[in-house]
Amino acid sequence: MNNNNNYIFRIAEVKALYHKNKTKTPYEEKVRIILELQKINNEMLSKKKRKSNRAITKVWDVTF
Repeated sequence: MNNNNNYIFRIAEVKALYHKNKTKTPYEEKVRIILELQKINNEMLSKKKRKSNRAITKVWDVTF
């Protein structure tokens, strides 16, 4: 059981470190990531065979 607790504790440490490092990412890069994820989401929604009630969101055309 102790080994399992160490494993869970280590996962929590790594997760906290990951999020701490992500806070150092510049806002421009964060916006770029969000825009890319929106594009991917729109592609997936448009390729769906069954239509959903959600409208496809227009992705901003932003240049840095």
